[in-house]
Amino acid sequence: MEQNKLEQNVEDLIETVGYIKDNMATKDELARVEEITLTTRDNLARLEKHVDENFVRIDKNFAKLEKHVDGMETRLVTNDYLDNKLADLGAEIGERINRWAEKERKFKEGLIELLERHQIGDAEELSHLRELI
Repeated sequence: MEQNKLEQNVEDLIETVGYIKDNMATKDELARVEEITLTTRDNLARLEKHVDENFVRIDKNFAKLEKHVDGMETRLVTNDYLDNKLADLGAEIGERINRWAEKERKFKEGLIELLERHQIGDAEELSHLRELI
């Protein structure tokens, strides 16, 4: 029995050695793997350099963009500023309208007085004109 076990172990060993011999990488295959590995490392190094260069370019563009946005922020007005400015302009427009209306009223009163002095129109007509002012 021990003899059979020994023979079986030897046969298993021979089969394993044969399998390793048949499936083992050759020197050419190992050289090709090494070449691929080196090429991959070179490609990764170039890719890393390219990515780094792009990040530098992107950082510069962001810096320019930030500077541009900062400049825009200083030129933008706030809602409070616009509200105050519109209120000022509204008040100024109101004052101008009031001055114009006052001048027009004085003109009409002066015209009616002129018509009275020169006795143009009767009292009823002049009274009607005064009511229109």
